[in-house]
Amino acid sequence: IHSYGASKDVKDATMTPEAIVDAAVAQGLSVIAITDHNSNKNVAAALLHAQKYADKLLVLPGVEVTTSHGHLLAYFAPEKANELGRFLAKLDLVGEMGDEGTHTAKSMADVIAEAEKLGGVCIAAHIDRAKTGFGMF
Repeated sequence: IHSYGASKDVKDATMTPEAIVDAAVAQGLSVIAITDHNSNKNVAAALLHAQKYADKLLVLPGVEVTTSHGHLLAYFAPEKANELGRFLAKLDLVGEMGDEGTHTAKSMADVIAEAEKLGGVCIAAHIDRAKTGFGMF
């Protein structure tokens, strides 16, 4: 889930990490992830707010990385939330975190390898889109 203030393309100011967590609980979801574009800005706030719902909701720290081959979702266990920041630091992002044009020159495979070194797992995002899915080779 993208959130307001961390992904610049999210214009809805009500999409705060706290509101996202509250809505997930209200809808009966048991697992969500905050995965803003190339940013972990709102992850800590979501994890903190989710503590009051520990028996109902698991919030995974994550990020949607713009790689040279498309978008990639990286997820970490809540107890490894600090590894998310370390992961982002290894990507040599070009641009400001959360900005629409921010990206890494690293390949999808290289980004996956960096996540795995820190205990993260990755899933390719919206692979069917022409511009942000897998590149045409």
